[in-house]
Amino acid sequence: MSSTVTTTTISTVTTAATFEGLGQAMTMVAIVLLIVALLAREISSAATGDVGRRVARGLDITLVPLTVAFGIVISINSRSFLS
Repeated sequence: MSSTVTTTTISTVTTAATFEGLGQAMTMVAIVLLIVALLAREISSAATGDVGRRVARGLDITLVPLTVAFGIVISINSRSFLS
């Protein structure tokens, strides 16, 4: 399931990056989601209860595809910026 989600995410991001305006919007969405997920993970991992640790583990799973999508979007945008 996660490989399908990751493949779909990569496909969507690379397709969206070909349209300049949509690519910029997807970049902003990826950055905001990554920041929010990182902040939520840090806050939940600081909790001492069992629920906080479970939420932090769940957010770890969420961060992997977001980080991959963020890296792809940044590499595509930096390549177009440099040329």
